[in-house]
Amino acid sequence: MAEAAAGILLEGDVWLARRNPDDTYENYVSLFAGKLALKHNNETKDITSKQKGKYGQVLASVVVPKPTDLSLTFSSVSPKALAMGLQGTAGAYSQAASGATPVALVQGAKSANGTSIKLDYRNINGTGLSVKSTETTPTTYAKDIDYTVDYAGGYVHILASSTIPDGMLLDIKGTYSAISGDKIIGGTAPNVRGMLRLEGANLVDGRGCEFIAYDVSLSSDSEIDWLSDKPIDISMKGRMMTPEIKTGPYELNYNLIAA
Repeated sequence: MAEAAAGILLEGDVWLARRNPDDTYENYVSLFAGKLALKHNNETKDITSKQKGKYGQVLASVVVPKPTDLSLTFSSVSPKALAMGLQGTAGAYSQAASGATPVALVQGAKSANGTSIKLDYRNINGTGLSVKSTETTPTTYAKDIDYTVDYAGGYVHILASSTIPDGMLLDIKGTYSAISGDKIIGGTAPNVRGMLRLEGANLVDGRGCEFIAYDVSLSSDSEIDWLSDKPIDISMKGRMMTPEIKTGPYELNYNLIAA
């Protein structure tokens, strides 16, 4: 057994492998964790006396273990890690490019001065975009006089000074380019189950440290401020459970020295 260090100050990487409904596991995802904390919960049960002269005194006392809490804070914005914090599932976002011929970018768009119309597509091409009335003899409206365009997001902003009558149905046509990325459908998976690992080292003596929680159940426990003035952290908390083949919910291996 190695001689004990004077203290523990850990650096390390935290990984979580999400558990699927069929009891298989996804690959480990790095969380860039800033906090990994445990809290052991216990309940004390006392046997108290009702004997004459000893009423209320404790005759025996036993501590009964309760589930161990786990709290976690991380900053990773990888799709799978962020999906855990948003209680959702991660997938791909894609939009194929249109052809060269202008097409309808939105159906049933109605004008209201000083408001915005969300198009059905984003990454709109500037060339060939037109905004017209749907009248038999359509009126073509002018960009930067009647409206402006957010090409990347796919919005047409009707200016407050526009000549477009309020309530006018508009025919908005143009083309758009391809775009791809990641997508998270949030609020659909409030419970994240999986196996959690910490691989690190004690900075006091440089020796290795490994923490393994075999089966954790986590959920988001704080608000996420998308307009925060500092980098966003995801906070989760939950319980550690003991699998049938294990004797406890977690293990800690430390003072690790490679041979």
